[in-house]
Amino acid sequence: MRRADGQYRWFLVRTAPLRDEQGNLVKWYGVCVDIEDRKRAEEALRSTESEQRHIAAQLERERGRLVEAQEVAKMGSWEAELPSLNVIWSEQTHTHL
Repeated sequence: MRRADGQYRWFLVRTAPLRDEQGNLVKWYGVCVDIEDRKRAEEALRSTESEQRHIAAQLERERGRLVEAQEVAKMGSWEAELPSLNVIWSEQTHTHL
């Protein structure tokens, strides 16, 4: 819809009829709510979700390559989380110790 200043924006439009006792239409009531900001936020969210799915797929491909390279090299890897002292070992590390 075109706003009073001439700018085109998304609007949510709701209408309701007013009828007399016989059911005849007397007049219409309506409201228009500018939802442009909401539409832009929704589009940004969809874009972000798409980017996250793309990055997750990329990471999964890279993880597959790392596992394959470790198998070929007959070596593994590990990482440690220092605050918790939690150590994570790759399967190849366990296999070749």
